[in-house]
Amino acid sequence: MKGKLLALPVLLIAQLVLAQESVGERVVNRTKETTIRKTEDKIDQKVDNTLDKIFDGSIFKKKKEKSEEGGASGTKKSPGKQSSGGGASDGDDTDFSTYRDFDFVPGEKTLFFEDFANTSLGSGPAQWTVTGAKGEPAITTIAGSADRWLRTPTEGLSFPNAFNDFPDNFTIEFDMYADPETMSEMMSGLKVVIVQKMTDRAAYDQWFSADPQLILDIHPSGGGGSLNLGAKMEYDGNLSQEEMTLHDSTYRDGWLNGEVNRVSIARKGKAIALYVNETQYIDLPNGLPKPGPYGLVFANNMWGDGTYITNIRVGGGGAVTAKAVNKEIAAEKKFISRTIYFDVNSARIKPESWATLNEIANAIGEMPGNFHIVGHTDSDGAEEANLALSIRRAASVKNALVNEFGLDASRFTSDGKGETEPVESNATAAGKAQNRRVEFIQQ
Repeated sequence: MKGKLLALPVLLIAQLVLAQESVGERVVNRTKETTIRKTEDKIDQKVDNTLDKIFDGSIFKKKKEKSEEGGASGTKKSPGKQSSGGGASDGDDTDFSTYRDFDFVPGEKTLFFEDFANTSLGSGPAQWTVTGAKGEPAITTIAGSADRWLRTPTEGLSFPNAFNDFPDNFTIEFDMYADPETMSEMMSGLKVVIVQKMTDRAAYDQWFSADPQLILDIHPSGGGGSLNLGAKMEYDGNLSQEEMTLHDSTYRDGWLNGEVNRVSIARKGKAIALYVNETQYIDLPNGLPKPGPYGLVFANNMWGDGTYITNIRVGGGGAVTAKAVNKEIAAEKKFISRTIYFDVNSARIKPESWATLNEIANAIGEMPGNFHIVGHTDSDGAEEANLALSIRRAASVKNALVNEFGLDASRFTSDGKGETEPVESNATAAGKAQNRRVEFIQQ
């Protein structure tokens, strides 16, 4: 233990040196940094309890334990069974291990989707309203990512013109990137505002609005992965800032510096839960007590380079549960999933898809018969390439059900249809999201 404590100043000095790297260099080296971080985390688990007592209240605060209850988005967890079989696929290298306690399940129906793929680089976001005098909002790229990103203003609002009506139960997911070393702990990060539906959201005041609302602040800062998370209720002049604050905590290793982070939010009735990557950090049983209707606003008040967001999806219609899958297969002889996510132009399943796959595996494992898995893509790219991609993606899903969840490989066949059977127009990002799907057909 003494050796561990003596090593802390050395580690802090090393972090200061690493802080001098450029954003691009940190992204290029993110794989190496992740490996080092995971190794250090295994060691830290043995000494966290002692460190918490020594550094109580500092940035060396133990990471919040993952919820076993699930809050607003609970689901039965598979034990992560392992078995052989299922054949090979270029998507079989997904490491689901850190997501096996992930209980966020996206809403089944895609109510809104935006990846800015149809917006020219360097321009403002089409079909969005962006306000604020500080920082030039633009569609851009970041090193190490194939996606297009909205760089938000450092002070102002951003919201999609096409979406402003949350149902009673919904989920929000998006990818987020930020350079924490340019951000101040005294300012905000990216604020996700669930606000009473307004005629003109551009008039929303992120400091003093008294409209029924909940503000969720995702605020990385510093070079060591520190993540500040806050939740605040609507402004009330009769209450102090402390009384309006529903959650305010700092986690020493909650943010992956130099990497894309995944933010997930679930609302079920009055309850609100927030996840960053695989961990649930905020669980508010009464986070949104007043009835809607509600709309969506992103807000910033920060120093630094701004925050970057993309792959924004709002889901509704209830979460994809084993019960829902069973019901749909019983009625239609098939189930369609749009919440199994893949890397761009790849058959590699994103690890955050684990909870959806878990529910599907739980359902199919209890049902008779065999299943034919069929992949579908949108129309981006060449038709022949999309056909091959859809075949590989279906094979990846089959292999995940067999290798990760222990289902019998002999029960599954797989194929792909590419872009040939769209269910929506490919002219919009939301339409493309609807067309990217995996079907499970009972034989």
